[in-house]
Amino acid sequence: MIKFRPGMTLSFQRRRFKHRTKLYGQSNKAFIGFHFCLSGFDRTKVNGVGNDLQFCRDNNGLIIAKNGWQWQVEVPAEQNFSIVSIGFTFKDFKKIVCDRTQRLPSVLQCVCEDKAPGFESVTMPSTPQIRLVLAQMLDPSLVLSHRKLYFEAKSLELIDLIIDSLSHTSHDKRSARHFQSSEIDRLYHVREVMLKDLANPPNLYDLAKLAGMNHCKLNRGFKALFGNTVFGCLREMRLETARQLLTAGRMNVTEASCFVGYSCLSHFSNAFKEQYKINPRECLK
Repeated sequence: MIKFRPGMTLSFQRRRFKHRTKLYGQSNKAFIGFHFCLSGFDRTKVNGVGNDLQFCRDNNGLIIAKNGWQWQVEVPAEQNFSIVSIGFTFKDFKKIVCDRTQRLPSVLQCVCEDKAPGFESVTMPSTPQIRLVLAQMLDPSLVLSHRKLYFEAKSLELIDLIIDSLSHTSHDKRSARHFQSSEIDRLYHVREVMLKDLANPPNLYDLAKLAGMNHCKLNRGFKALFGNTVFGCLREMRLETARQLLTAGRMNVTEASCFVGYSCLSHFSNAFKEQYKINPRECLK
């Protein structure tokens, strides 16, 4: 945990329990928290709130708790869970966004206008830009002379990107309300199945069958929850996995391309450059 100023904190959390474990916690202070889930899946129950909070790999979101909150979560055994969180007091958050209130999504405008609800949460899919900033923050080879200043700048960059993402996906998130809770669970499950074998994922028919819905509804669900169609998400996940492999020095460009399912190196390079604005070779250590 890094405290930048009295009202702003950055935390990195990694956990893995040998046995299924229940966790409880509470905060009595008003806060705004932005979270970026890197791995694992959690469903958190919040006292006094009807819907559970879902933290899933490659999803981001925010929590507004005007009166603090109490929560509980049952953590599965042998699961690697990793999340980056940035927390603000209401007062400090207003200071950093006071000059751009009009471009904020409505949920954050309410905070600036002192009309925040007692509790509010929003989730959205990650973007290539957000993933890149997170990777820069978590780079194990990073050597800094001004560590605190660097992490504060990157944290503010993440906040700016997530605000943009919120603004652009507000319509899609409204459409997600047309899906039942059980259908949303199945959509997350389909996404996890795809992640397990990026090179040879099930075809669209089999994925739709797994989700218990036709392929059109499956694509609508993915667009609403993750910001892209089924195979648009697959493309993003393939490229992100390849970027991680290259950055860690575990594979060269050809090996990473084949590992995530690209049979043509030039197609991989073009797709990578389109998503990250750099050549894949630039990621090599």
